[in-house]
Order: sequence, then structure tokens, then C-alpha cells
Amino acid sequence: MVEGYPEMIAETKARGIYHTPYVNSLQTIVSDPNCPKGLEPAFLLDKTLAPVTYHTEDGIIMCACERLVRDGNCAGIYLDQLGGQCGTPCYADNHGHPVGGGHYATDGLREICTAIREGMNKHLPQAALSGEVQHESLIDVTDHRLAHYNYWPGWVNLWAAVYGDYDMSYGRTVGFQQSPDKEGNPHPQIQNYGPLGNTFVAGLSFGRIWPTGNPLNLLSSPENEELRGFFTDLVKLRRVGRSWLEYGYLQRPVTFTTAIPDVFIIDSKKRDSSIKAVLDSAWINEEETLAFVFVNISEEEQTFGWKADLTRYEIPDAEVYVMNQLLPDGSKKPAGSLETVMIDRTETMAPHSSLMFEVTVGGY
Repeated sequence: MVEGYPEMIAETKARGIYHTPYVNSLQTIVSDPNCPKGLEPAFLLDKTLAPVTYHTEDGIIMCACERLVRDGNCAGIYLDQLGGQCGTPCYADNHGHPVGGGHYATDGLREICTAIREGMNKHLPQAALSGEVQHESLIDVTDHRLAHYNYWPGWVNLWAAVYGDYDMSYGRTVGFQQSPDKEGNPHPQIQNYGPLGNTFVAGLSFGRIWPTGNPLNLLSSPENEELRGFFTDLVKLRRVGRSWLEYGYLQRPVTFTTAIPDVFIIDSKKRDSSIKAVLDSAWINEEETLAFVFVNISEEEQTFGWKADLTRYEIPDAEVYVMNQLLPDGSKKPAGSLETVMIDRTETMAPHSSLMFEVTVGGY
């Protein structure tokens, strides 16, 4: 920790801002004088029996300690690349696993995460351990999971469908940079609105926002005024819908009764791709009320029809259901009552806008 770091983190903590610093879980610089001695027998070995490296010749593996929480006033730590080596084959013959196979690396990561978590919790019981795209084998020894990409072609929200009631995730870096369209012209809109909108409907927290350090920083640049408003509304609406989007359970998507157009986007690997102009998801919370969310990420107004058969959701049977639109300021706008189990509606959404409905059993 550099001079002044603990004091700075203590000041932000007093303001209700909790810091989890970056620690690399995959690499350590073994030439660093501070690197513990005697690690060599534990290195993963490739087919030539040379240590497995990542990016740098002497980057091997790294473990973090509890000092950042104990002495640095941090609220936990983030382990980057945590899911990066669970499947790495190791050809060492002295690790007690089959040469070129076994679960040596996975078991080692579980031990590392357990030790870090227990070490932090001795000093701060609520300290959280998060990591980058950790595998299922680590979700019981970590607290939060960074989703590596906000969107890619054929994206399916499988993690939330399987582990959404057990694991909390947050979206990866959103840099708000300009990206060219197919003709090479600047096309910042969809490149930013798309990942933000998809992060929202996926139930992910917004994380790793780079507000400064680029010409179009989110917080102050005039060029980002509209994007700033869109993002602010998403954050507010997510807070309003937190019982569904963060603590609730993912449900089946609605059925669109009109075609939703595709819009151009460059995917996470810099390839030409596309994404739907309107994104959606459905959730149920612990009070057994439903929520349907929609985001128009496109630059055009979108009018579309959608249906939802309530018998296919986990909401209780009832003779009457009440539907309200939830607004970013926390208020509710009546959207009608239903004496049928079928929702059949048409919506018109302005460009770069979000929409959230709550459906409850009549009388609530």
C-alpha cells in the first residue's frame, strides 16, 4: 500500500463508499524481492515441464492476504482472473494428481479463497471477496462475481437462471468510448447503450465504470449528457427494483408479438454483431410479486406488443392481478388490473429509455 492509501480509504469509507481493491489471483512476479520463497514446487507445469505463465515470463501465480482489510480499511478484495486457471492442465508428477489432469488447480483455488475470506472476516465480518468469472466450484467460498462481458452474440443469462438466488454478479467495465460503425464513422451510441441496457435487464449490478481518463468521461463531458441521463435512470430504477433484479429469481422472458429490429454493435472481441433494439427480462421476488423490465437501447422510438401467461410464472393464482409501472423516483403509476392470466399489451418506448412493471395479486 502506498503512503496515504489507508487514510484515503478510511475517508471514503466514512462517506459510505466501500472499496475492494484489485489483486491479481493468477500471477505473481517471482523476481520481486517481496515474493515468498519456496513457491517453485507448487507451480503448474506445461507439457515441457516449464512453469505455466500468463502474459509475462515470470508471472506465475499470486495469493492475497488479509492486510488490505486489517490495515488498509478496505471492505474486501477483488481477485482478477480468478476463473482463469481452474481448467489449466498441469503436468507435474509430484502434485498428487494425474499428469495432465486432475483438480489440483481447482482445489488450490478453493483453499486460497477460503483462507483469504476467513482471514478478512476475522477483522471485518462483512468483508466481501469478489472475483472475475469464477467457476461454479468457487461460489461457496466467494461473495460476488464479475461478469466478464456485458454482451456477446447469442448471449443467454444462464448464470442468473441457475445461480441467481445464490450468487450476486456485477457487470464488467463500461468505458463509454466511441467505436466506429461498419463504415468507419464514430458510433458511440449503441456501443454504450447496448451493454448498459443488457447489464440492467440481466440483473447485474453496474460495476467497473471508468468515469475519467478518457475524452468522453461519463461524469462531466457535454457529449455524454444523454447517456448520463440514461445511465442515471437505470441506476435509480435498479434501486427501485432491487428486490427483483438483485435478490429475486429470474423467470421466463415474455413473448413479443411484433418483430423487434436488430441494431448494429461491435462485440467484445471487436467483431461486427447485432443486438435487439428492445431488451427484456422477468423476475419474481420473495414476496411473490412479478416484475417485467424493458430497455430500448436504440436511437429510434420502438412500438411493440408483448404477452405473458401468468400461469407460467411463480406468482400465486388469483382472480385479479394489479399492474403498476415503477418509476425511477420510486413512485408507482397504475397500469390497470387483470381479470385474466394473460397479459397482452402494446408499449411505445422513447429512444434510450427503460420501463418496469410490477404485477401483484389483487388486494395487495
